[in-house]
Amino acid sequence: MNLVRILFVVLLPLTCASQQVEVGLDGYGEIRVGAAYSSVEKLLKPIQKAPEYAWFGEKSFQWYADNFGITDTLEYLGMLEMVEPSILCIPKDKMHAKFLGYGVAALSLNVVEDRIQSIRIVLNPEDVAGQPTNFFLALEEHFGPTDCTVSVNCEGMPRMCDWGWDSPVLFSASDMAEEAGCQGVTINISYTPNY
Repeated sequence: MNLVRILFVVLLPLTCASQQVEVGLDGYGEIRVGAAYSSVEKLLKPIQKAPEYAWFGEKSFQWYADNFGITDTLEYLGMLEMVEPSILCIPKDKMHAKFLGYGVAALSLNVVEDRIQSIRIVLNPEDVAGQPTNFFLALEEHFGPTDCTVSVNCEGMPRMCDWGWDSPVLFSASDMAEEAGCQGVTINISYTPNY
C-alpha cells in the first residue's frame, strides 16, 4: 500500500509537468483555426493592448509614417480603421500558456460568426532570450524541414519560415521585429487561411 502511495505521489507531478497541448498546422491545444470561439473563450483572458513587440500590436503614427508615408493624424486614424478587428488575449490555463515549451505572451484571434479565422501568437521574449535558432530547430523537428526567407542584410539574419503550403492553414513563424524587418526580441507566429 505504501509503495502505491509513493508511486502516485512521485509519478503524478511528473506526468502533469510533462503534459503539453498538441501543436499542429491549424493551431494548438483547443485554439485552432475553424474552432468555435465560444468553446475556447473559457481558456482565455482578454487584454486591452498587445505587447509592443507583437506584430499585431497597435502601431504608432511614426511607424505608419515610416512604412506607409502618412503625414497627418487623419491618415493615421484611417490606417487604424483598416486594421482588422481581433480579440486580444492571454491564456488562462497552464496548458495553453506554453507553445512547444515557450511562454505565450499574447494572442490575437480574428473571429467571424463565432469561428476562429486566424490566430496570431507572440512568445515571451525572456523564453526566446536571443536564441531563436533553438525554436526554429524545435519547429523543424515537429513539422519537418521547410524553406525560410532570411534577412541577410540584418544582424543575426532573422528569418520567416512557413509550413503547410499544401494544407488549408498556413503556419508561419518569424524572429523579425516586423514582417520583412530586421531582428526582433522574440518570435511571432501566425495561423492564417491558405487560399
